Amino acid sequence: MLEIILAVVLASMVVVNLFDVFNIVSRVAVHEHVLLDMQNKTQLINRFLRKKIHTAGDSACLNQLPEKKENKIQAFSAHDAFQEFGINAKAGSDVLLLRECVKVQKKTQYLPLFFYIAKKSGAFDLFYQMSNHPRLLFIQGMSRFKVSLHSGLSDVVIRYQLQSIQPVLPIKKYIVQQGVIYASSKITIAD
Repeated sequence: MLEIILAVVLASMVVVNLFDVFNIVSRVAVHEHVLLDMQNKTQLINRFLRKKIHTAGDSACLNQLPEKKENKIQAFSAHDAFQEFGINAKAGSDVLLLRECVKVQKKTQYLPLFFYIAKKSGAFDLFYQMSNHPRLLFIQGMSRFKVSLHSGLSDVVIRYQLQSIQPVLPIKKYIVQQGVIYASSKITIAD
């Protein structure tokens, strides 16, 4: 009888330890998945925004230069963007405006493109919006987006922060990853 009790106790200890190992491995897998997702988003943001900044000011779709001389790259505070364009961006963040030829509904047009953080379903995300068209979700989980312009408004520095969409268990905290994009527009507009 004592051997049976001892065997049951030992088997229980082994099962409990195996369960603990499984829990640890599954938490590590979830954590790694969140980090991989954030790294993929960082690469996407860097590549896409850098390309858009490089081509800002491309007015090749027009037969002539734009009627009004407007800056091809501009940065606005959330408040100023709301006042001027009606864009409801996160307070304390910036709105990046790029002008270039964009194909919309089978027609190429010289339009302003806006990049900004706004709230959707309780979380802040990065949105992309062409002129007065509806905004499009670009990246989920963006908690910071600050833009500064240098060298005659053609060099751009964007500081951003990604945040995991849900807190990671067991610590119940959000994972954040910061990033910086340095880019310059390659397009020059003749006066």
